[in-house]
Formats: sequence, C-alpha cells, structure tokens
Amino acid sequence: MPFSEETGVTVAVENMFPIRVPGMPPARFHSERRESTDGLPSQVLDTSHAAVSGVDIRAAFKFNRDRIRHVHLSNNAGKGWDSHLPLGQGGVLPVDEFLADLATGFSGTVSLELDLRPWMRDDRALHGLLVAQREYCEKRLAGGRRRPTRARKN
Repeated sequence: MPFSEETGVTVAVENMFPIRVPGMPPARFHSERRESTDGLPSQVLDTSHAAVSGVDIRAAFKFNRDRIRHVHLSNNAGKGWDSHLPLGQGGVLPVDEFLADLATGFSGTVSLELDLRPWMRDDRALHGLLVAQREYCEKRLAGGRRRPTRARKN
C-alpha cells in the first residue's frame, strides 16, 4: 500500500475466470484462495468472472473484504461464459444478498458492468435500463445507510 499512500492512486487486481492457452495450465486468480491473493492489498471483485470460475461471490467478498476496493457488478447466465447480465432479470448469482453484504460497511466503488447489446438500437430503452439498474443498486445499497438531510437555510 505504500504506492497508494504516496500517490493517492489505488491499483487493484481483478479476479479472472480460467484462461486456457493450448499447452499451458489454466491461468486464473481466485479471490477466495489465500495463496492467490497474498501480496495483493487492493482487489477488484468481478461478479460475472466469479460465476464463470464457480466462485461464491459472497464468500469471496467475506474472505477479502478488507482488500476489495472495487466491484464490477452484474449477474451471470450460469452457462460458462462472462455474460454480464443486468440485475433483477434472471441469472444465477445471489445479487440481492451480495448487495446487502456490501451495504454493511463496504466503502469501495461499485460499477455496473453489463452487456448492453440487446438495447443498443433503442436509445430510450437503453437509457431506461441504465437508470433502472442504477436505482436497483442504490435501493439495495442504501440499507439503512442514508445520510441525514441537511436543513435548508432561508
């Protein structure tokens, strides 16, 4: 963490699904295995990558909670590829429970990482989906963490 402390910039490593190259063992980083995460003080948890790897996103978050700085959030179809499904529209991941876990004090950032190809030809539908996805997350992340509103001065 000296680099981050000196510069204010955090460089994090993202968990990946298995990458297969002929003649080589599959390469991957799993955020729930200590031997994979030693020496990585800052991590990105990509929920769809975890699904492809068969990693429980809630267990991975719990295991490395103190090191996860950023979350790439989406659901996954559960068919072995990085599908980046929108939230609340099917998928195999326990997204609502995961967001409840994040709402208990996670101070990092969350990015929606979604496959938007089905909406790309309709600007209004695309905009509506993005707004709905943001609101879906905000509602579940609020979890009693709303800041008090300031009194207006007249």
